[in-house]
Amino acid sequence: MTPGRTPAGGAPPVVPQHLERIVVVGALVRDVSVQVHGLPPAGSSARAQDLVVAAGGKGGNPAFVAARLGVPVEMLGAVGDDDAGTAVLRELRAAGVGTDAVSVVAGATTGQIVHVVEEGGTGRYVEEPGINATYVPDQVVVAGTCDPHTAVLVSTALSADAVRSAVRAAQNAGATVVVDAAGPAETTRLVLRDVDVLRGDAEEIEALTGVEITDAGTATDAARALLDEGAPRLVVVDAGEHGNVLVGEETRVVVPRVPVDVVDPTGAGDALVTTLVVLLAAGHDLERAGRLASAAAAHTAGHLGARPTFAGLDELERMVDGDVPLRGGG
Repeated sequence: MTPGRTPAGGAPPVVPQHLERIVVVGALVRDVSVQVHGLPPAGSSARAQDLVVAAGGKGGNPAFVAARLGVPVEMLGAVGDDDAGTAVLRELRAAGVGTDAVSVVAGATTGQIVHVVEEGGTGRYVEEPGINATYVPDQVVVAGTCDPHTAVLVSTALSADAVRSAVRAAQNAGATVVVDAAGPAETTRLVLRDVDVLRGDAEEIEALTGVEITDAGTATDAARALLDEGAPRLVVVDAGEHGNVLVGEETRVVVPRVPVDVVDPTGAGDALVTTLVVLLAAGHDLERAGRLASAAAAHTAGHLGARPTFAGLDELERMVDGDVPLRGGG
């Protein structure tokens, strides 16, 4: 258990109150998202219905979400000194994300992803990881951004060395460690015992536990299997149409999906876990925080591209409480 967070007379909260900062360690990319009616046959073409070009990635996406929610956020990652890297840094700074700890590597290529999304949200993508493939955060730099009032979000889509370095430094500094299990299960397992909050979709959690997830009940079984191993203290499982299942040591909440016409699900999981952490730290109970986080995910899935477009917490509250109709993009 991370030191320094157990209040007298009770079990520690999963996320400490009075969170002062979120630190995101993850890939930074230039995202190109293209919406088409359908994929063309080999040798032919299709006309794009919409196109979005923006900074993103498993690092950039949660950083933008935290900034939307008004939380100080520091980004740790790497870009090249190319035009794409310059654009990524410019967009992060414009959103209020701190970039002092982002490495700009001379002669390197900034990661880029091309998403092709069909109607209904089905999509596929092609990735050039660029400098993300070899980036490993300096533990001294990570530790310098962390303390017991910090939550550190790490994506296992980075290399195993990068994930271990970031998690070890954050845990040693007393920060809350939040891991998105987007990468190989082997990488997630390397740090599992140092994680406070773990989030994954059904496929990712199945790979970790061997439990086939078919509904909220089996998602709960998988989450409890991870808790029984002595880590983490909160597991969030995306069980598809059955909602998100949030399981802690003494609690279980099933949060239904907020209905929305899905345009592009990319980034929805990033929006959910980041919003959940921020709101738990703000004192919301698990059910309320989960419902608002589900709204953040729905809003993100309702438009093309992974960047959040909700205005802030007020808009999410209006969505959950029924004051904002969810039309297309929420």
